[in-house]
Amino acid sequence: MPKSNAKSSGRIIREKIPRGRKNHYRATKFALNLGEVSKPSATMSVIFPAFNEEGNIRRTVEAAAEVLPKIAIRWEIIVVNDGSSDATTAICEDLKARYHEVEVISHGQNRGYGAALKSGIMAAKYDLIFFSDSDGQFDLRELRQLICWAEDYDIVAGYRAKRQDPLHRRINALGWNVLVRLVLGIKIRDIDCAFKLFRRAVFDQVQIRCVGAMVNTEILAQATRFGMRIHQVKVSHFPRRHGKQSGANIHVIIKAFRELWRLWRQLRHVALDQAGLYSAATKEAYAAPMLPDPRELLRVSRQLRNVAEEQAGLYSKQQKKEGGSDAILT
Repeated sequence: MPKSNAKSSGRIIREKIPRGRKNHYRATKFALNLGEVSKPSATMSVIFPAFNEEGNIRRTVEAAAEVLPKIAIRWEIIVVNDGSSDATTAICEDLKARYHEVEVISHGQNRGYGAALKSGIMAAKYDLIFFSDSDGQFDLRELRQLICWAEDYDIVAGYRAKRQDPLHRRINALGWNVLVRLVLGIKIRDIDCAFKLFRRAVFDQVQIRCVGAMVNTEILAQATRFGMRIHQVKVSHFPRRHGKQSGANIHVIIKAFRELWRLWRQLRHVALDQAGLYSAATKEAYAAPMLPDPRELLRVSRQLRNVAEEQAGLYSKQQKKEGGSDAILT
């Protein structure tokens, strides 16, 4: 692992990469010794978008809860239940009751993978933000490999060493990666691999507008345009045990192509000083009208009532006094 000369602040790292190497991208083709992260120092938010994952979500969250105390001094798990119609909701509530570090965000209806991921990122409160799928196809112990590079890179992206998906999904993924490279110039070998780690400051510039499966492409395309440094690490991949995948659904594919066309047009006009998720949210918060605290309203109303009662009492006494004087004069 290279020695890090970057401080653990929230700034974006823009160190120059020596000539002869691919601009802004490096890939690790070997597994790091998992014992290298001997003393946790990071704070981390882990996000799991979930849609009808009743057979997987409990095992995935439990695996994360076992790994995170070994690699982070403070951590949280955010499960975004994206309108599930099975037992996912009940299981998530049970997990929240068991682990005080688990938070559950629920969408009333299915809004899409990108929308679920955005909800999770907006709720994240720690310096490092990691997301993965809820289907249990990754070994979360390998998150240690990503953390080893987190101080030197803005984004650490996993790529599947041997993708354990049906042949048609692997063919679709290969064609999609080639297309995205040609259209957007993203030189990432496994764009949609759901095993990515971000420095929080990334989302001070990066926006998320895609609500569907294009969200990975959107994030990486913006990061590339802004000159952020991306490191790639090989990770394991396992067959899905329960449930079914939706990535090969024809409607999902058509939607992805529409979003790719829209994203290509948007990136032509992206400003380098663009407000990201967090900075845009901060501006909206300052621009929004400030609603008073109900307790403060109650306190003020009581004070006004007391003043009114005092004034009424004084007025009544004054009236009696003036009435008495008039009677004497009469």
